[in-house]
Amino acid sequence: MAKVFDHLITASRQQISATTLIEGDIDYHFCAVGFHDFLVDNKLPATRAELLPMEERIHLVVGMKNPLINLRTISTKRHVQYAGGNIVPNDFQADPDSNMIVLSGPNGGGKSRYVTSIDLIYILAQNGFHVPAGFYKSSVVDNILTQFALPDDFKGDGRWKKEVSRIMANVVYRATPYSLCTIDDFGSGTSYEEARAPALEVLYGLRRLAPVVLMNTHIHDLADDIESGEFSHARNMRMELIVQPDTDIIPTYSIVDGKAGKSYAAEIAAGLGLTRANIDANIAERIENGELPAHLIRS
Repeated sequence: MAKVFDHLITASRQQISATTLIEGDIDYHFCAVGFHDFLVDNKLPATRAELLPMEERIHLVVGMKNPLINLRTISTKRHVQYAGGNIVPNDFQADPDSNMIVLSGPNGGGKSRYVTSIDLIYILAQNGFHVPAGFYKSSVVDNILTQFALPDDFKGDGRWKKEVSRIMANVVYRATPYSLCTIDDFGSGTSYEEARAPALEVLYGLRRLAPVVLMNTHIHDLADDIESGEFSHARNMRMELIVQPDTDIIPTYSIVDGKAGKSYAAEIAAGLGLTRANIDANIAERIENGELPAHLIRS
């Protein structure tokens, strides 16, 4: 009996060992199927990505949606997650003759969301997941190189120095013609005017290296530089807005061709109530309610 059980235990140990080796693959497939079901259950597109050879450098994504927008968690036994609300679809296209995009537009218009959507969909596609887009046919990229503001940027020896050091080390000095580079609001660590020249240096280096580049920016003069032909292979895109006569600015969250021209910062602030008239009215109300000493308030 001992000999029989020894044989069974040895055989079981071999089976357990073999199963353990593919545990990661099993987890991956369960996650991939689960993500597909998540997209379908929430009426989001679930498309099998078509991956092209890296050397072709062709990129086309149509009807892309970011499932992280309006993502909520319901506290149930299974912690079911779903995407609530409407998500505006957008496209992305690049090829060797047009692979640098400068995206301009106001704060809150969706620039950062668009950039992170591109990163997310490429990660999903290259890991074999279904993608939340109506169509995906893109070359494989060797790296996704990003530049986003980090909490540590606000500590130590200054945000601008860290921002420049990071974009050089993590993007400019690592990019190849087969990379995807996404840059979010470079230059926000210094003044609008002083950030323009360094941003042009970044675009110069990336133009020579020829990766796919998506840079969103608050420096609207960069859009003028692109429009004037400062860099070949580059084009302007902007966040579409609806500008109403009463200065109300309504973002559509859609990406369209062309430059934004201005940030609409004053109009957005006014739409949120930041005007002298509203400030005066608030002070008067607080005085009337006894919250402020009227004799100390300046006229």
